[in-house]
Amino acid sequence: MPSPTTSPAPARTAAAHRPATRTSARLRRAGAATTAAFLLLAATACSSTSSSSSAFLNWWNKGGKQNLNTLRADARAQGRAPDLNAMYTACTVIPGHIQAARQYGPIPDKAAQDHWSKYLDSYEAAAKDCITGTKNHDTARLEKLTNELTAAQDEEDLLQARIGELGTKV
Repeated sequence: MPSPTTSPAPARTAAAHRPATRTSARLRRAGAATTAAFLLLAATACSSTSSSSSAFLNWWNKGGKQNLNTLRADARAQGRAPDLNAMYTACTVIPGHIQAARQYGPIPDKAAQDHWSKYLDSYEAAAKDCITGTKNHDTARLEKLTNELTAAQDEEDLLQARIGELGTKV
């Protein structure tokens, strides 16, 4: 006699021994198709990432890196300027370097390009305020310049992170 705490084993039904029905066969085929589609999407994503990375490396090595390094050097010169006259001189070259960076062409990676574009926009606004602020000794413009440089630096940090994801050291 079974103990009161033990339940009897479930009875096996004929359905448990029935061969696969058409519905279950369809579900297996659908599952296989879903798996195949997922693998195809994953392979495409990897290929897309790989081709994006390859296109980015081409952009980077043929001028993108030089443009970023030039703008970084401009920012260092601007930051090290001992007075407003030197700062003015340092800022006057920046718009031309930004224009050259824009003319070089977009980064062939959407996320990186978004950060690059915002970086260039913020840095360009900062350069204009630097030129006006230093030339006219305009404190409000120089304060605005600080905020724009911060925004540019934030975008550069995000750009560097994305470049790292693409497999390049900045």
